[in-house]
Amino acid sequence: MSGVELLLIAALAAAAAIFAGLLFASPRRSQSVRTSPSRTAAEERAVRESLSQVNDARRAVEWRVEHHLSALDELILEADREIARLEALLARQQPDVIPFPALSSADQQRCFELWESGLTVEETAEQLQTSAAAVQAALDEWRRPASRAA
Repeated sequence: MSGVELLLIAALAAAAAIFAGLLFASPRRSQSVRTSPSRTAAEERAVRESLSQVNDARRAVEWRVEHHLSALDELILEADREIARLEALLARQQPDVIPFPALSSADQQRCFELWESGLTVEETAEQLQTSAAAVQAALDEWRRPASRAA
């Protein structure tokens, strides 16, 4: 909370205390002290003015809170848009991180033949119409000694 908001809250509390004191004053005290009707009217005006100031301060605090909440909502939306942008950028920068479908046994056989004929991984992937990551995974699997012996 800012200093202004704390000051407004303190003013609200003070005005409420004064108002409560005027409302709940003991009857004995008010009987023992003689007051003129003009003084009572002045006190009522002061109470009404204090209440008006309290209401004005309440409205000002409510407006500030609403303003801050709407600003926070905008910041959250902006952060969500930035997250989506960064995720899309990451997906474009690291396409091999995205899961890829495994090649069928026929495509694996063709993959090995194309690669052994001298094509690069990228060229083989283009021929098979799949990702370079799928071709690389198939070649890595084929190169393992245990899988070739089977």
